[in-house]
Amino acid sequence: LDGAFIGSIRVRNVAKTTRYTLRYGPRRLPWSEILVTHMTGQLELDAGDISLSGVTGAAKVVTHNKDIDVENVAGRLDIANVHGDIKVAFATPPRADVNITNDAGAVEITLPAESSFDVSAVSRSGDVESDFGDRSLTTANQGDTERFHGHFGAKPGAPTITIATSYGTIHLRKSH
Repeated sequence: LDGAFIGSIRVRNVAKTTRYTLRYGPRRLPWSEILVTHMTGQLELDAGDISLSGVTGAAKVVTHNKDIDVENVAGRLDIANVHGDIKVAFATPPRADVNITNDAGAVEITLPAESSFDVSAVSRSGDVESDFGDRSLTTANQGDTERFHGHFGAKPGAPTITIATSYGTIHLRKSH
């Protein structure tokens, strides 16, 4: 899908690759770009939100001025956003890396309690909060920047979760 769209878009159950590009303005610059490999769930887009669920492969979302809600991506997940909140939830522990950058918005990631992962989270002019407690996880404040990093869980070689935001709080939540 490539163009200037008005209204809602819903894509479901695509065995191969879904590529979506929303373009705007006279030069047709990309405003939102989404790439999803093997979607057993669905992708929904409207004027202010992107919702993605049930992806057995990788997913990449690059956008502006949208709230993003992602559930259950089995492969690598990359999200870059400006001026919107991001929520990511995993029903099973992540098996691939997660990379999230956000400017002027909160980031919330919910992971099962039995997850193993390396984490590096940085919030400029915001906070970093975590439900995961371990001596190897450390928090540091430097001026208006808060950092959280380390390893959680028993599995070596676990995926890396990298989060950076400004003017928003990072929440690392534990599901039960």
